[in-house]
Amino acid sequence: MFSMPSVTVVVPCFNAGGLLQETLNSILPALDQGMEVVVVNDGSTDLETLTILQNIDPRMRVMHTPNRGLAAARNTGIRAAKGRYIFPLDADDLAHLPFLNSAQTLLDAKPDFDIVAGDYEKFGAEQGRVHCRWDPARQWYVNGITASCMFRKSVWETSGGYDETMNEGYEDWEFWLSALASGKKVVKLDELAFFYRIRPNSMVRSMTSTQHERLLAYMHQKHHAAFLKQYIGQINALQALRTDYRLLGQAMLSLVMRKLGLRK
Repeated sequence: MFSMPSVTVVVPCFNAGGLLQETLNSILPALDQGMEVVVVNDGSTDLETLTILQNIDPRMRVMHTPNRGLAAARNTGIRAAKGRYIFPLDADDLAHLPFLNSAQTLLDAKPDFDIVAGDYEKFGAEQGRVHCRWDPARQWYVNGITASCMFRKSVWETSGGYDETMNEGYEDWEFWLSALASGKKVVKLDELAFFYRIRPNSMVRSMTSTQHERLLAYMHQKHHAAFLKQYIGQINALQALRTDYRLLGQAMLSLVMRKLGLRK
């Protein structure tokens, strides 16, 4: 009897060339465990990419769309996904099957969690493991998790999906902010989630400080109410902390003065 997959790995692809085959090979073990793989061809034109897609493992689904950008390609794949859990994987990165299993098990056991993040291993132009830091308050200023996290498809449905106007980057960061603004919960595992290929000419590495500031301002404006609530909360916390330190200082001063016999 056919059963629906629990996990769908969504791979957006635009002229990835030979890197795509390496990515697809890394997902093959997931197919053997009944997971679904959806590859979205975002209007690729190079022959190598098209040849790989024509000869793809028949268990993988390929969707062809006009070129509309990474966010739109992810939305297309997630919209068609049969799994209740989604794991986005860029066409030049590599999957790590143990994390897919751990994240699925956690989401099955903990219905109050919505998103599962992990660490990543750099390869290519740089090497080394990166331990991601998840902090809901800090997330509004610094993106502490990557695009390749596992999340419930319902997160995508309630947040409105990836913002398709953000073709310069940070569409994943904005997606996490949308999830936070709607009350979704993130859990960070101390596990390797995937392998992240470092390329000198990647979109993120080519971003200027002006682009960064503009995109950050756009995200804060889009989520103005949630951002303001977070900002006010931090101000209140700082004020409370300052009060605590003042009271602690007064108590310590009083103790020292008693020791010195300056106060009865």
